[in-house]
Amino acid sequence: MLKKKFILVLIIIIFSIYVVGAIVDYFGFKSVRTSYSKKVIFEFDFSASFDAATIGPGESVYINPYIANNSTELMYVFIRVDMPFIEGDPLYTLNVNNDWRLIEQKEGALVYAYASPNMYVLSPGENTSILANKMTMKNISVVDYSSIEDINVTFTAYAMACNNVGDDPNEAWNIMKELCNID
Repeated sequence: MLKKKFILVLIIIIFSIYVVGAIVDYFGFKSVRTSYSKKVIFEFDFSASFDAATIGPGESVYINPYIANNSTELMYVFIRVDMPFIEGDPLYTLNVNNDWRLIEQKEGALVYAYASPNMYVLSPGENTSILANKMTMKNISVVDYSSIEDINVTFTAYAMACNNVGDDPNEAWNIMKELCNID
């Protein structure tokens, strides 16, 4: 009797495997994956046009650096101007727009905040006013002029979301420096 039960159970198992196998042959699945990309929510453009020029002591060139907010976020913005210094002073003076405020000056760099006196919020789709329209080389001696290896200037724009950041330009810049590891 035990043998009959064993054979019966074996037949049931074999039949189940056959039936399940046949059923599986009639089922399947397909999946489709989306191809989404993350939307850029924090992006800005920086434009500064200057003509290639030869420039000497006391001469000026026209510039127009500004920042455009192409993001979906409100932001605070800054422009750092790296340039040669001579005898502790910047080689160039900028005719700075009233919407910008000098917040840091150290050997080799000037930092301006879009602020007067507090930070302006740059909304999505808006542009800052230009930082300056003219840059003039300091009127220095020929000896000092010839000792400067590179008279070029680098403009760098920085932007940060203004959430949870106060509107004091110096405090905002200190947060920016910490976030971007700027010395």
